[in-house]
Amino acid sequence: MTDFDGDDMRMTRREWTAAKIVLTGGFLIAIAVAGYFTWTQHQQAEQAAAAAQAQAQAEAKAQAAPSQAQIQARLNLLVCLREVVNAATAGIIPNYAKLASAAPTATSVQGRYTCAAKTDVAKYAVTADLICGDMRKADCVKLYSVVSDDGTVLYQAKDQ
Repeated sequence: MTDFDGDDMRMTRREWTAAKIVLTGGFLIAIAVAGYFTWTQHQQAEQAAAAAQAQAQAEAKAQAAPSQAQIQARLNLLVCLREVVNAATAGIIPNYAKLASAAPTATSVQGRYTCAAKTDVAKYAVTADLICGDMRKADCVKLYSVVSDDGTVLYQAKDQ
């Protein structure tokens, strides 16, 4: 016969059941902790991605909208381009003349600006009056004078 009686078997069965419960509970707790850390890491990654996207949108918006200084620089360039094109179209300076500076110089007369143009052999000071603000129209910039770098007056408008 065996040395175990019925009470010992019941006690052993209870111990095995308790061990199964403890092991199962431990695994469930470990899985829950791992799931919690995975979920929090995922949430942090989503927040970081959302912040990066918001920052990228803000930077794109800032780059898309030109600043007042950029707008003024473009307007200055347009004034000088129109002056040089008008002088070249009138045959006062060569058609291949280019801008020497992108910003006009103000004169003592309000609305009159001087821009520098150049070729490989000469430089020119082109002075014109702004009549209107549409630089697409040639008659919005009226030539006043064109002077070469040696002081020769190539063109002078008649004073009215």
